[in-house]
Parts: sequence; structure tokens; C-alpha cells
Amino acid sequence: MKKYPLLVLISLFFLLAPVSHAKAPHELGGLVLGENISSRQELVIPGTAMAVYEKGLCEEVQIVPPKGFKSGNVQYGMCADHGRIVRIEFKYADDSKKFFDSLLNNCKKKFGAPNEYKGDSFQVFIAWKWIFFDENNNRITLKIQHNTRDEEQRIGNVIKMTMTNLVDEERACWRKKYKPESKGPGSATEVPDWSTLLPR
Repeated sequence: MKKYPLLVLISLFFLLAPVSHAKAPHELGGLVLGENISSRQELVIPGTAMAVYEKGLCEEVQIVPPKGFKSGNVQYGMCADHGRIVRIEFKYADDSKKFFDSLLNNCKKKFGAPNEYKGDSFQVFIAWKWIFFDENNNRITLKIQHNTRDEEQRIGNVIKMTMTNLVDEERACWRKKYKPESKGPGSATEVPDWSTLLPR
């Protein structure tokens, strides 16, 4: 009788965290997740590097876009593994909804149905997400999005691939090296000073 609660828990796990059973993608536009950016230095646009802190201590550079893309950027680690590519993003040359619909259909053919809808309910911003695990247990997400009006998101058709466990490693390294726990001013237990926290 004890086996039934276990079966329920397993069922809930798969319902709450669906994963695509298709082969996990690693490469996009000539760039490969997990490889070092130095191996594709010829694609990097000089002078475009900038720090990205929300994913830990990473750096982002603009990439010379291959045919069919308008622009692209890559994020790579700066802490746990310097130069290791953790995220690839490209904007397609074709911004149309018709192109996005074809992109979505082709992704479905190759990877199966998406795991999550990440856009808004009015479909002003449309986004679909796939989740994969590769043979080395790396967690990879693939996201495609279409946007014509939401100024908080990139306009047009965009595709993103992220190896999220590498991002987690960069974040953990950054926190350990650069953000030690503090009990002084600015700690989470301190009463907020709203006069300095709100716009004037």
C-alpha cells in the first residue's frame, strides 16, 4: 500500500516539471553551449563585451550574425569557468508572424511539443519554451519568441538557448567570491529606507 504515495509523487514531478524527450540541442548559429568562446573568436564583434550580473558573473558579447539572422549575442562565464558559453541568443532577419509560425512548427517537428508557454495571455508577446536533459545531465532550455509591441522584450523573432546548470555554477561561484553574507547596512533584515528606494 505504501507504493501509491510514491507513485503520486512521481506523477506530480513529471506534471510540474515536464521535460522534452527529444535529443537535446547544443549548437546554434555556429556556437556551441559549454564550449569556450575563444574557439569562435572570429565571430565576436570587438568592443561589445559587457558584464551580466543577474545570471552571476557572466559577460555578453555581440556576434556577427550568420545568414538568416539580424543580430546575435553570447553569454559566457567569468567565474566558475572563464569563457565557457552558457547562453546563445539570435534575432531572426524576418520579424513577421508568418515566419514565427513556421519557426514554431519546425521546432515542434524536431523537438516535439513545447513544455511551457511563456508569453502573455493576450499574445502580444508570444513565447514557447522547451526543456531538455542531455546525456551528461546538462539542463538545456530552448525558447522562441515573437513580439511586435511589448517594449520590455526584444521586438521581432528571437531564439535563445541556455545551459542552465552552467548558469547556476556561475551564479554560485560569483556569490561565493563576490557576495559574502553581510549583517551590516543593507542586509535583508534591515528596515527599508523608502526615501532612497523609490523614484523622486
